[in-house]
Amino acid sequence: MLGRDILSAFLIVLVIIGLVYAYTSLWPPLVVIESKSMQHASDQSFVGVIDTGDLVLVKDINTPEDFRTYVEGRASGYSTYGDYGDVLIFHNSPATEDTPIIHRCLLWADYSPSNQTYRIRGLDALTYGKDWTSTKGPDNRSFSGPDRITFLEVGYGRRSLEVPVSQFEKPGGGPRSGFVSFGDHNVGSGAAQTDVGSWGLIRLEWVVGVARGEIPWFGLLKLTFNPSGDRGSCCSVWGDHLAPANSWSSLLISVIALIAVPITIDFGLAYWESRREAKKEGPPPKGPG
Repeated sequence: MLGRDILSAFLIVLVIIGLVYAYTSLWPPLVVIESKSMQHASDQSFVGVIDTGDLVLVKDINTPEDFRTYVEGRASGYSTYGDYGDVLIFHNSPATEDTPIIHRCLLWADYSPSNQTYRIRGLDALTYGKDWTSTKGPDNRSFSGPDRITFLEVGYGRRSLEVPVSQFEKPGGGPRSGFVSFGDHNVGSGAAQTDVGSWGLIRLEWVVGVARGEIPWFGLLKLTFNPSGDRGSCCSVWGDHLAPANSWSSLLISVIALIAVPITIDFGLAYWESRREAKKEGPPPKGPG
């Protein structure tokens, strides 16, 4: 009986892993969130938002059309993880040995070699003066080095987010199409603005994938028992303050439930079976007299 249960559980896990891999086309198909850069609060986690210790599914992408930016999402109402647009997992340079970053894609900038300017995909669908402004004014949508674009009321903190076009190109990068991203928590708390790669705009070939789905809290187990060792990353011990306190309590409740529920079901089935067998045998015989 025990051997059959173990084999059944093993086969179920294999099927689930196979289905996840078939969907994501990546291995491993999950990443563990090690920092709070995507949280929507400093000391509290929320289901449906990417928090420290969450597990996030990563789906492979091949073209810029495989994901939608904050600019496009704000125009259409498309949102993921508590804000407009998609969240990408990427490296900030051609080097792939560094720890990938998981941030929201703010915009995709297409570079035009003919006039040496950038155009922001989906910007025409937003309202000038309400959603965004720029140093060029509302009538010019092609941007170059000295220009600045400001997006209004961005993120859960509803802050203005300035994007200097001069950062699109850095030594070694050169003018090319790419994207700008931001961490939800960084912008919401006012601690940082947008981020570009160390070579300028983040290139498509540096992208690992797009975030899809979330398993909250359970990544804390990996971070506790196999920490990355990065400075400022969670978690050195169980209950580390670098992860929200309610994530730890939710994880503990979930682990207890995962252990208790099967045991309770087994006891319940055994009790029900014993009652059924007792009914089949009938009442015990009465004594004399």
